[in-house]
Amino acid sequence: MKRLKYFFFAFLLFHTITGLPQTWEVSWEKDFHKNRASFFTDGISDHNGGYTLLGQVGNGVDKPSDLWLVRIEGSGDTLWTRFYTVPHPVVPRCLVQTSDQGYLMAGEAQVEDGTLRILLVRTDCDGAEVWRKNIHGAISCSGGKMVSLGDEGFVLAGTKTEDPESAKLWVIKFDSEGEIIWDKTYGEDGMVTGKAIHLLPDGGFAVAAQVVEKNKNNSDIWVLRTDKEGNKIWSTRIPGPKTRAWPECVCCSADNSLLVVGWYGTSFNDINADDAIMDYDLWIGKLDRNGNLVWSKNIDSEGSEGGNNVTVRPDGSILVAGKKETSFSGHVGPWLIHMDAEGNILSEDLIKFHFHNDQAAKIINAPDGGFVVLGPGEQPKAYERAFAWIRKYDVQ
Repeated sequence: MKRLKYFFFAFLLFHTITGLPQTWEVSWEKDFHKNRASFFTDGISDHNGGYTLLGQVGNGVDKPSDLWLVRIEGSGDTLWTRFYTVPHPVVPRCLVQTSDQGYLMAGEAQVEDGTLRILLVRTDCDGAEVWRKNIHGAISCSGGKMVSLGDEGFVLAGTKTEDPESAKLWVIKFDSEGEIIWDKTYGEDGMVTGKAIHLLPDGGFAVAAQVVEKNKNNSDIWVLRTDKEGNKIWSTRIPGPKTRAWPECVCCSADNSLLVVGWYGTSFNDINADDAIMDYDLWIGKLDRNGNLVWSKNIDSEGSEGGNNVTVRPDGSILVAGKKETSFSGHVGPWLIHMDAEGNILSEDLIKFHFHNDQAAKIINAPDGGFVVLGPGEQPKAYERAFAWIRKYDVQ
């Protein structure tokens, strides 16, 4: 009986300690191209050590901007920088590492006739270009994106238009040379935009999308689970009356359920009006393995805010990156929120605001138990004031 009491006490003490909020300390931070408009949209923890970051640096008005790849050490020092000239305007979207320790980046390119294509660029481990391909038929590879299957290729989530009034979620698997192995489309009534994809432990995929019904301005979050061949196992649509919602990221929780984070807006007036006034919350939800919504949270602060990325920490807690967009007290900028496994806020941090579009775009867990955050995420086409940044946190 004594041993049982000691065991219970130790169990309680352990969970009390691990449930306490962590404290974050910035160990280093770095800004890039402050004299030119620049931004990061994605980044990875590099298998070669350190981090590799995908973004863009402005080339001036009416000139296509090159794709930009930067490799940095774990200390933040730059190892190399590469630029990839493109003939058409392109927005960098996502980056993965290949089985030979090279890189594959995807961007959304606009060609001469005004249509959109998915541009793939593959490089070796030093960033030298190996090949580039255009995937036709897609109108978007927005959100996040793409997963690497090692020697078996890659899978990308995008959007495909089959008629002017309808768009479908498009999931594409292609080999190491950029040739399509299979592709699947998934539809709902209205316009469906693929936003995020995640590789599951069983080899299947979780995909998150936005659904906008015809002739309406409100939108819903739609989550699908597929097998490794892209066949749909289940789908869950998360509606809300008079809301404009969309996901930005999907990942696995510690118990292999799904976490989805995004933006969830309500209108102060008629949402279908031309002058609809929106108030956005950061939305996060957990779905079980069968697609049932276990819990969801609308995190509302002083104004409008939203979530761009979510990751699970080594202790099972949740870390969300986002943005405080408006605030009556002036507290705006990139936003980090630390939550327990049930979505309860443990702590938060507001990173110094530099310009209107500044936001935390991606979190990467670091090998030493800390994490890095990068931004400012995708910028408007005519962006003039922006600079790319990355910040490393140690966890106490």
